[in-house]
This record gives sequence, structure tokens and C-alpha cells, in this order.
Amino acid sequence: MGDVPGKRGLTAVEMFDALAEGKIKAVWIACTNHAQSLPYHARVRAALEKAELVVLQEAMHGTVTAPYADVVLLATTWGEKEGTVTNSERRISRVRGALPAYGESRHDWRIFRDFGRLLEARLRPGRPSLFAFETPEDVWNEHRATTVGRDLDIGGLSYALLESAGPQQWPFPKSESTGKARLYENGVFPTASAHAKLYLAAYKPVAEQVDARYPFAMTTGRLRDQWHAMSRTSLVAKLFAHEPEPAIELSPADMARLARRPVAQAQNAVRHAGRGGQVERRRAARQCVFPRCTGARNFSAAPALSASTP
Repeated sequence: MGDVPGKRGLTAVEMFDALAEGKIKAVWIACTNHAQSLPYHARVRAALEKAELVVLQEAMHGTVTAPYADVVLLATTWGEKEGTVTNSERRISRVRGALPAYGESRHDWRIFRDFGRLLEARLRPGRPSLFAFETPEDVWNEHRATTVGRDLDIGGLSYALLESAGPQQWPFPKSESTGKARLYENGVFPTASAHAKLYLAAYKPVAEQVDARYPFAMTTGRLRDQWHAMSRTSLVAKLFAHEPEPAIELSPADMARLARRPVAQAQNAVRHAGRGGQVERRRAARQCVFPRCTGARNFSAAPALSASTP
């Protein structure tokens, strides 16, 4: 196995900027819905239109990104997958699919493996495969080997141990019989000096400030019963019972200000215009700590708005 590149790659936003500028010609999207979830939808969708090749690896039909794809690879969804999952306290658990893979869908690791085998047959014919994985455990074992000697060492873990002893925390090197609950208790950190590196970040204001023309700042949130871009949760009708339609939430103080405007008294909707575009939404009052307005990120078919005016 070669070295992992030491230079940081592009973030998702930077990648789509590069795609729009023609610096990146092709993009392979897996497990996400960029045309709906990234900011500045128009820019993202224009980048997808310009790309020479868009590959979409997706489990759900009809996502906003799907129409931009030249190739769609049908993937399994979470209830069909097998492998491991790590939670926020660094605890690794074995997971097993509740259902078999649907139709011709494949697990993500199999899609990448199969593509890798096709590619290496052209680029390095007759040589041992770099993608000799037959099970999720094979993939996991290779990942385990890359952690040995590092602060996330899981060299002492195995599928057999996870099966018999249950979920385990990392690090879990071969020299230990259990994982470590708390990191860096001895004050030694994985740096050249063994000391922790603390960075003082200078304050950086938001890119778009409020002003007399755009007196409100809008942020986005999530709906209680919906998730992210709603690719799956929007298919369940009863999940719309809590919030059946998109709305812009304002603090009671800001609602009172708007109520003094004649147009606001006549209707329960606001036209929300920002530097990035405009959208009409039902308005709703919410008790807020700070005066603000909030739009549900889930209903994100509208342009991204920042400093704005209702």
C-alpha cells in the first residue's frame, strides 16, 4: 500500500467551486445530496451541469442531485449493510443488515472494490490485486493495519472480539485487554513535542453583514421529524404532521416589528429576499434567545439566503 497523501484535499464547497471553474472535470458523489444540502444551490447545480462526468452512488430514487448524474450506481441503505460503526465516544460496534440488499444494489465497499478491479485490470494488468476484499471484515482489517502505532491504534481489536465481548472503545492496541475510556490522561499527545497544540483563532465576521437594506440575519435549522435533505424521511407521510410546510421562524420581537407593516398585517406569509435570492414562506413565531429568523434546512429548495429582509 502506498502512502496516504500528506496534503489536504479540497472541501466539498471548494470542490464544487473548482468544478464550476473547470479545474475538476469529473465528480463521484456517494451517500449525499449536494444539489440540495450545500449552500448556494444555483452555483452547485451549475457546476454539476458543467462537469464532464457526474457519478452518483445513491440508495434513494428521486434526490435533487440525481437528474445531474451521468451514471447512477445503486447502493444499499443502512438497514441492509454489514460492518462496524463507531459512535461519538469512540466505541466500535458490529452491525448486521436487517434486510438483504434490494434488487441489484451493492454495498458501498463492493462498488468501490468492483470499480477498482476494473480499473487496475487496465492500468496494471497481470499484477496482484490491490482490491482483494471479499467481505466487510477484509476491508476493516486493512483499516486496522493503518492504525497500528498511532493514537487511534485498534491493532488489538477483531471481529471475533467484537462478537464475543461487544462494543469496544479505541484506542485498543495489541498490548491491552480493553480499550481506553479517556484519551491523553498521561499528558502525552501525538505531536513532535508530545505537548498539545492549542490554536488561538482570530475572530472572522460573517461574509454577509446585516445593514439597513438587509436588517435580518437568517440561519437554517432542522425539523424535528425530518432529516437533512429529506431523501428518505420525506417518503413517510406522517412525518409531515409536525411541520407540514416550510416556514420562516422569527422571534416575537421581530414578529411585532413586521406586524406594523401593512403588507404583513394582510397575510401570514413573508417574502424573504437576500443577496443570494428570494423565497416566499409562511411565517411562524418562536420564542428565541436571540432575535433572528430561521428557515428549516430540510425544506431547502430555495436559494441560500444570508443577510436578508422579510
